[in-house]
Amino acid sequence: MNTSENTRNNQRYTSFGDLSPSGKSQKAKMMYDYLVKLSGNSPGELMDYFLNKSKFGKDLIESVRNEFRILRMTLNIQALHQSLDKYSDQKSNVLALVADTHSRKEIRDMGFKVSNTQYAIAKRKAEDGMHSLNSKCHKANHSFRVVTENTKEVILSYFLNSSRSSSNTCKVKESDWTYTDQQIYYLESIKADIYSKMKQEHPDIKLDLRLSTLCAHQTSKKPKKGYICVLSAPKESKASIEYEIDLYKDHLSIKDMQSAAYKACLDRLISNDCVVVMGFKENFKVDGGPVEIGARFYTKSQISDLGFAAIYIDSVGKKKYKYFNYMSEILSHNPLYVSDCLSDLFRDTFFGRFNRIHLWSDSRPHFRLQELLYSVFINLTNIFNKIFTLNYFTEYHKKSVVDGHFGCLSRWLA
Repeated sequence: MNTSENTRNNQRYTSFGDLSPSGKSQKAKMMYDYLVKLSGNSPGELMDYFLNKSKFGKDLIESVRNEFRILRMTLNIQALHQSLDKYSDQKSNVLALVADTHSRKEIRDMGFKVSNTQYAIAKRKAEDGMHSLNSKCHKANHSFRVVTENTKEVILSYFLNSSRSSSNTCKVKESDWTYTDQQIYYLESIKADIYSKMKQEHPDIKLDLRLSTLCAHQTSKKPKKGYICVLSAPKESKASIEYEIDLYKDHLSIKDMQSAAYKACLDRLISNDCVVVMGFKENFKVDGGPVEIGARFYTKSQISDLGFAAIYIDSVGKKKYKYFNYMSEILSHNPLYVSDCLSDLFRDTFFGRFNRIHLWSDSRPHFRLQELLYSVFINLTNIFNKIFTLNYFTEYHKKSVVDGHFGCLSRWLA
């Protein structure tokens, strides 16, 4: 069989819509020639009778009209889809009207401008029958399906088993518009744990984490407390949480005691006593200017600053402050450096008038090591023949007087 015969056989068994333009033109010419021959050279009369009086012609016209109506409806949906903003959440909702009857290629051939993700979302909505204009509904949600009473009872039992009863009640409206009092239960577990446990034991139940809305009139979250949220740590035991609370309360108590001791130390100051508050400033850079090149800005060396604030009573009985700063290119904060600075500090003639010096610092490691304790109570006591006391602020003790001086230095050296 030659090539021309193969072509004619292919055209014979190929759908008209799949033919090429030349093939369609050839078929139309063949049909017209056949009509002329069949009607005795009167094709118009034959077509008029076929379309207006013949049953087959009327059925054909009705079929064409139905296809035209469907096409017109699809074009209207396309116009509505294109009128929406490019990033509108409603695009997938509109596209769901045709996503279950047309493929992605067919939709794009009709002129729809859709992405693969948008078509997939619209297809999923169409399959689940979610034809809605709710912009917040981005995907199919099985919780919208009807929930049976048996499912509600199962959910309620899980909530009650994970709750504790209380003496509080709430008003619940019944179907006859009357109100009844029902007891309130406080959840002891988070909803995610309840949901996971229920799904493991009842995998056939299709619900999401909003299952608490089915029995919200009887369950409630725990009342909030100022310093703890039990729901934020579901894996921690109740005993460990209570232990952390006790530690925090102890910390607050110690902080108040130390603050009161510091104020009492200042109130008991006499002319022969002095309070010295010490602390390290955050390392900073000096020699800056309003306009600098990049190489100079990034190559400046850092400076460490150990500050001391001396609080004393002057000759007229007023409280005075005097500040001392030890700046160094040595950035390590260790007790040896602190001891050397203290030895140099108390050699100043200013401290010659004092017999008792009370040292205060934060509780960082370089102030609490044994080397510094030995230096204060052994070396400094023997060298200067003075009485020293060493005191510490607890963590989160707010800003001290030396910290305020550091803020002033930052403005000066910036």
